[in-house]
Amino acid sequence: NLSPSWEYQNNEYSEVLIAIDSQLIGAGGNDYVDRIYGGSPSTTGWQLFETTISALASGSHTLTIGGYNNETWCDEDCGHSTEILIDDIVLTPITSTVPTPYLDLDFDADDEGSVYLDDTFRSTSEPAYADGQWLASGGSSGGGLQVSLGGIDGEEIFGMSGGWRKDFSLSSSEEISLSFDYNLNHDSSYESDEYSEVIVTVDALQPGTGGNDYVAQLAGGSPTTTGWQTFNVSLGTLSAGIHTLTIGGYNNKKTTSSESTQVFIDNVLVESSGYTVDGSPVLDEDFYPPANIPLHDGINSLVQGAGGSTNIVLGLDGGRDQFATGLGDRPGVPNLMIFITDGNDTNGNSITDIENASANSGAEVFAVGVGSGVSAATIDAIASDPDGDHVFTSEFSELLDLIDAIVAAALESAKQVFTVEGGAGAGASVSGGTLYDIDSQSGDGRVVRSRVLHMPDDTIVVKSVQTD
Repeated sequence: NLSPSWEYQNNEYSEVLIAIDSQLIGAGGNDYVDRIYGGSPSTTGWQLFETTISALASGSHTLTIGGYNNETWCDEDCGHSTEILIDDIVLTPITSTVPTPYLDLDFDADDEGSVYLDDTFRSTSEPAYADGQWLASGGSSGGGLQVSLGGIDGEEIFGMSGGWRKDFSLSSSEEISLSFDYNLNHDSSYESDEYSEVIVTVDALQPGTGGNDYVAQLAGGSPTTTGWQTFNVSLGTLSAGIHTLTIGGYNNKKTTSSESTQVFIDNVLVESSGYTVDGSPVLDEDFYPPANIPLHDGINSLVQGAGGSTNIVLGLDGGRDQFATGLGDRPGVPNLMIFITDGNDTNGNSITDIENASANSGAEVFAVGVGSGVSAATIDAIASDPDGDHVFTSEFSELLDLIDAIVAAALESAKQVFTVEGGAGAGASVSGGTLYDIDSQSGDGRVVRSRVLHMPDDTIVVKSVQTD
C-alpha cells in the first residue's frame, strides 16, 4: 500500500521496490512494482503483487522490499513524505513448465475472430462517437486493431468508449497471464480536463498500471502518443469455463471535431503461467505477532528498583486515555486494563482517590502488586470488584507467567458477553456444538450479529451474519 502525501509536485514520484540479491523486480516491464506521481491519487490502496522469479542458485538469498522517492523540493516543514505498508509475503518454489497459450493473436491477416463493440467501458452511451476496424498496417509490425473515439463534429460529448472482444476457454482452474502491445494517440487540441485511456478487462477484472484501473492515460497538454508499449499482467487463478477479454479505449470528453483518440492493439497473448507449485513456501510471513509478545516486551522493559515516585491515579488516568477511538478502541467491546505496581502511591492520592480513578477508567482493571513494597489496601483500591477475581501479587521472576494467566482468564471471561440463542444459557448444545449469537458494534455504529457454532473439536462455523 503506497501512500505519498498530497504536497508532492508533478515531477516528484514515489515507488514500491522489490529486490532479490540486489536485482530489482518490477511490473509491466518496469524495475518498480508501483509508482505514484505528485498530483495523482495519494494512495494505491492495498494491492497484490505476484511475479515469477527466474531460477536461483542453491544457498542463501536476500529479499528486500521497500520504497523510493526521487525528489522533494521544499523546506523541512512542508510535509512531503511517503509511506509504504507491506504485508503477507510468500515465496514458493516452483517447477517451470511450458506455458499453454489460450489466445495468441498477431492480427497480421485479419481480426482473428475478435469482435468490435461500442460503449464497452465506464458505462458510456455514445455509440456514434466510437468505432473500430482492422488495419493491415495498424500493428507494431504488420496488421493490428484500431479503436477510434471522439472527433466527427463540434458537439460537446462526455464519455466515449469502444473495445475489441474475444472469448477463451479453460478446461480447469489455472494461473493465467495476459500481455498485449498498444499505442495510444490523442489530438493535441484536447484541453487539460480531457483525457484518453487504454483499458482492458477480463470478465469483471480490470487490471491496470500504477494502482489504476487503466493501462495508460494521456491528458490534454501531455504528450500526444505513448508510442508502442507492452502491457504484462498476472490475472491470478481463473476458474474453468469461458472467459471474456476486452481491450480498447475510453475518452472522457471532447468539444471539437479535431479532438479524437486512437488506440492501436497488437500481439495479444493469454497463456498459463508456465509453472507448477513445488512444495511448501520457503518464506511465509504475515507479520501478525503472537498475542503476548508486545505485552512481554513491555514487562521486560520495566526497571526494578529505579527509585522515583509513584502516582497511581495518574497511571490509571493514562490507561483510561488509551481507550480512545482514535487509538483503535472499538465501541461496544469490553476494555481490560492490567495495572502493575511495586509500590504505594507517593503523590498524595488517597485510597478513595485511587478507587475513583479506577471506577472512572472505563475498563475492567486487574491489579498486580509486585514485591513487598505495595500494600493490600492499594492493590484492592486499584482493582475492579470482586477483588478475588482482580487482585494478584507476584515477584518479578513470576510476572510473565502471571500476566499470561490473567490474559487467558480475561479472554475466557469475555466469552460470557455472548448471548446464546433462545436464552438457554451458556453451553446450549446444537448439533453437537455450542451455538452463540454474538452481538458487536461496527465503527459506524451498526449492530452486527454473528451466529456461530463452536464444535467440540474447537472449529468455528459461521452460520450467518446480520447487520442492523
